[in-house]
Amino acid sequence: FLTIFLLYLLFKQINFNDFIVAFRKIPLTLFLTAFLFHLISYFIRTYLFYFFLKQYNVSYSNLLYIHFVHNFYVHVFPASLGEFSFPLLLKNDVNMKASLSALFFSRLLSLVAVIMVLGISLLVLFNQNTLSALSFSDFFIYSVILMMMIMIVWLLYFYRTIILELLYRITFLNRYILKILEMIKVLK
Repeated sequence: FLTIFLLYLLFKQINFNDFIVAFRKIPLTLFLTAFLFHLISYFIRTYLFYFFLKQYNVSYSNLLYIHFVHNFYVHVFPASLGEFSFPLLLKNDVNMKASLSALFFSRLLSLVAVIMVLGISLLVLFNQNTLSALSFSDFFIYSVILMMMIMIVWLLYFYRTIILELLYRITFLNRYILKILEMIKVLK
């Protein structure tokens, strides 16, 4: 109901015909390119899930289907409650701890990717006029930032089991994980 109410407020402020005119001005090639990159991101994230869950012998096509359904729930349910659908959809193939850890690391790596894109965007924004002739200090700073991001991703992957065990042992997180497990048992 909240989404419908917010859409009502939005369309009350915006003329629908103006929206249609603005939408029609978007070139079809730009729209299709954006759709293609969005679709590629689904395949890459599914590969990431596949990489984390390969010891459970879950097929890539099954994970791709689960990822599509999961993202549907993420976008439909408010307050990111759809995130809980991932472990629920995998409950027959993967234990809860593994599916939650794969989801956690996927979101963490997505955050790192966003930070990297932000850094590249800032590089382009602040060096638009001199992009072809970057100074050595700028190049060095951005190289160090990129190497730090790669090292963070590597450390997160290398120490993922230790990090997850620590997160699981924190009492307030453990309590929430147990509540999630109880809800899943009720839904069975």
